[in-house]
Amino acid sequence: MVSTILFQGCGKKAASSTGGYDMGEKVRVGPLTYTVLEADWKSQLGEFPVSRVAEQNFLLIRISVTNSGGNAVNIPSFTLESSRGDSYTEVQDVRGVDRWLGIFRNLNPAMTEDGWILFDVPKNSYRVKLTDPEATDPEAGVFVKIPLRME
Repeated sequence: MVSTILFQGCGKKAASSTGGYDMGEKVRVGPLTYTVLEADWKSQLGEFPVSRVAEQNFLLIRISVTNSGGNAVNIPSFTLESSRGDSYTEVQDVRGVDRWLGIFRNLNPAMTEDGWILFDVPKNSYRVKLTDPEATDPEAGVFVKIPLRME
C-alpha cells in the first residue's frame, strides 16, 4: 500500500488535470510524437523593404514531430485556443519565416521534422492543439500550453 502511494506521488501529472502539457514535453498522439520547443512573439517578419507587419501579433511556435508509426502520415494543421475558447488557425503566408514547417507535411516512418508554425493573434496565453492524423473525430486532440512571456 505504501509503495503504491509513493509511486503515484512520483508520477507526472496527467495532462487533463493540468489543462494540457507543458512546452518541452514529448506528447504522443497516435503515431506522432510532438514536442513544442519554443514560442516567440514578433510584430513584423522579414527585413525592410519586404517586411510584413502583423495585424495583431505574430506568434511563432517551433515544433518537432516524429513519426513513430509504420506508415507515412500527414502532419495535421495546428490550431491555437485562447482561455476564452477563441480558436485561431495557422497563417499560410509565411514570407520572412525561416525553417517553416510547411503546408504539406508528409512524414515517413522513423523520421522527424522540426520547424516553425505561425499565427497572427492578440498577445495572450494559448494552448496549441495537437491531433492524431488517423483520428476519425476531427475535434479530438491534446493541448500544449503556450504561456505569455514578455521579453
